[in-house]
Amino acid sequence: MYGRIQTWFPFNIQIGLNGREWLARQMNRAGLGYVQNQNCFTWIEDFDRAQQLMKQQLETDWVPVLKAISGELNPLHQEIFAHYPTEYYWTCYQSEWATDIVFRQREHLQRLMPALISHGMLSFHSRDVLRFFGKRTTKAGRIPMNFHGELQTSCKQYEQGERVKFWMDGNAAKFYDKAYAADVAVLRAAETTLNNVSVFCTYRPKEGGPEDDLQWRPMRKGIADLYRRAEVSQHTNDRLINGLASVDDSASLQQLTASLQQPTRWNGRRVRALRPLGDDRPLLEAINHGDFFLNGFRNRDLQALLFQEPASSIQEQRRRSAAISRKLRMLRAHGLIRKVPRTHRYVVSPDATTTLVAILTAARTTLNQINQLRNAA
Repeated sequence: MYGRIQTWFPFNIQIGLNGREWLARQMNRAGLGYVQNQNCFTWIEDFDRAQQLMKQQLETDWVPVLKAISGELNPLHQEIFAHYPTEYYWTCYQSEWATDIVFRQREHLQRLMPALISHGMLSFHSRDVLRFFGKRTTKAGRIPMNFHGELQTSCKQYEQGERVKFWMDGNAAKFYDKAYAADVAVLRAAETTLNNVSVFCTYRPKEGGPEDDLQWRPMRKGIADLYRRAEVSQHTNDRLINGLASVDDSASLQQLTASLQQPTRWNGRRVRALRPLGDDRPLLEAINHGDFFLNGFRNRDLQALLFQEPASSIQEQRRRSAAISRKLRMLRAHGLIRKVPRTHRYVVSPDATTTLVAILTAARTTLNQINQLRNAA
C-alpha cells in the first residue's frame, strides 16, 4: 500500500491498497501455503479457503482503518484543527476487481491466448460492451437511443503479453495473460476498473432521508458503497468470462449439433429434432438475444421477436402463445434452455452457450470467409 498527503490546506490524503498483497498477509496468518508472482498467485494450497479470506476484505470497517492511517500521515491534524474540529470524508475514486484463472500447464494458456484475443476483438460489438457492464440494449439488439456515452474496444501488445480492453463511460474491463511460471500460467480473465460509478445503481436510502426508504439510486463514490462496487465489478467479470467461454475449443460444429439433430423424448413424449441451420435458426437467435442474459426471457418476449406484427385478436394471441410454448418445450427437451424456479422465465443452459454461438456464427459466415480460412489452414 501507499499513502500520500498534500502538505498544504486542506491536506488531502490519497491511499492505495493492493488487495492481492493484503490476501498474502491473510494467508500468512492462516498458515496457508502459496506461490506469489508479482501481483498474482500461481499456486495456492487451498483456493476455496483463499477465496473466503479475500471476501473478508469486503467486511472491513473502513472509517477507523483509514483514520488510523491518516493519523500516521499527519500527527498534527488535531492541533491544526483544534478550533475547527473536522474529520476526513473518505471516497474511492478508482477501484479494480480482478478474477484470475490458473492453468496447471502453461502450454494450455499459450495455445488459447491467440484465440481469446481474436475472439475478443472480432466477436464483441458495442452492444456486447454495454451488456458486460449490465446495461440493456433494445429488443432488436441495438444501442438504446438514450445512451450518449462512449464505448471502445482496443488491443495492445506488451513485452509480457497481449490484452484486450473494453471501455464504457470511463469504466473499463479487460483480460490478458498475467504470468507464466515454470510449469503454470495465470490468465487474468477479467479485470474491472470503475472510475465513473454514477452510471451504476445501489439499493440504499436517500441521503438525509428515512433509513427504511430503500430504492435503487445512483452509486456514490463514498466508501459506504464499496461492497456494491465489488458486486458490480464481479458481475461484469462474470459476463466477460462467459463471453470468452464461447471461444472455439476445437470442437467441430458437427460434434456440437449432432445430438440436437436427433429426436429426443420429454416427459414420455417424442420431441422432434432441431434444424439449427434451417427454420429453427430464428428461434435460436431469439433465445441468444443479449438482453436476456441478465433476467432471462418469457413466452411473450419470444413472441415479440419471432412475429413481425402484433396479434390481431385474442384468438391469434392464444395461438401464438401455444406455438411458443411448444417451442420452449422442444428447447428444454434438447437441453438448450432451463426454467428459472418459481417464475415463468427461461435462461440458456450454461453448456449450450458454446453451441449457440457456433451455430449462429456458421450461419453468418460467407463463402469468401470460408475460403480465406481454408487458405490460411
